[in-house]
Amino acid sequence: MKILGLDLGDRHTGVAILDTSVPVSLPLPSIVNNRYFLKYLAGIIAAQSATQIIIGLPLTLAGTDSPQTRKVRQMAEKIQEVTGLPVSLEDERFTTRQASALLRSSTVHPAHHLDSVSAQLILESWWTRQNS
Repeated sequence: MKILGLDLGDRHTGVAILDTSVPVSLPLPSIVNNRYFLKYLAGIIAAQSATQIIIGLPLTLAGTDSPQTRKVRQMAEKIQEVTGLPVSLEDERFTTRQASALLRSSTVHPAHHLDSVSAQLILESWWTRQNS
C-alpha cells in the first residue's frame, strides 16, 4: 500500500510518498497551489497508486486551531471528496523547523524541497504512531 503525505501551504504543497511494504518515505516535487492543484494531485495519486492521504494539521503551540488550521481542514475535506480516498490529519507542529535543520545538514535535498521534506516528516510521524 502507498500513502501520500501532504504539507498544505498557501503557495506550495509539499508531497511525499510512503510504501508500507518497505516502509520507506520519500519526498516528491511540491505542487504549486493554483487552479490546477487538484488536477496535479490526482495525477500524482494515479502515478504513485496511492490509497490513502495524510495531511499535516498546523495546530498552534497550545494544540488549538488557528485560521490556517481551519483552511487545511476545509481543503482536506475537498481533497477527500474529489479523490474518494481516505484522508487523515496529522499534527505537523515543528515539522518545518525539523525539515529546515535536515536540509541544512544534508546535500541530498536541495533547499527548495522544504515543503516536501516537511510532508515526508508528517508522513513518518503518522506511520510511527500507527505502528507503536
